[in-house]
Amino acid sequence: MNEDIPIIESDNYRGGQIATSRLIEKGARKIVHTTGPTELETPAHRRTQAYIETMKKSDLEPIIYHLDFNISYEEKSKIFRRIFNEQPALDGIFASNDVDAIMLMQIAQLLDKRIPEDIKIIGYDGTELIRNLYPNLTTIVQPITKITDKALEVLNQRLKLQETNNEYVLDVSLWEGTSS
Repeated sequence: MNEDIPIIESDNYRGGQIATSRLIEKGARKIVHTTGPTELETPAHRRTQAYIETMKKSDLEPIIYHLDFNISYEEKSKIFRRIFNEQPALDGIFASNDVDAIMLMQIAQLLDKRIPEDIKIIGYDGTELIRNLYPNLTTIVQPITKITDKALEVLNQRLKLQETNNEYVLDVSLWEGTSS
């Protein structure tokens, strides 16, 4: 990683806390977190760290499934089905992104699981497109417009040879869907 390049991101740690706390507050106890591979160093790891710490604070066991980003839809679907088989008492899922959350909701419904009565699911990203297409998905909203605005602001400062911070962390929010 180049130390000279500023990082502009959403508050992934806080997002992980909000997502996990929401599931716990809604009564989930056997909560699975799906996330990317451990060997890639990404800010999303902070979501996982927050999930682990929030679960432990509530005396709950963290259950994490790491998925490679490069797997096919079919392979991912098999892994998600395996999660339901391996975790029969599963009652909550914190998915690393909204597309995975939607896939998990579809698989849960195919397995005759009711959402949110049997399984509560929360996603992450909260793009306007997903919120419009799947308004029932509870998700953590990243402030994409604010991130891009900040990136342009920092770029302009750098072009003018002005000082900039090394990192900018912007607030996330909860989209109140009905899936959790």
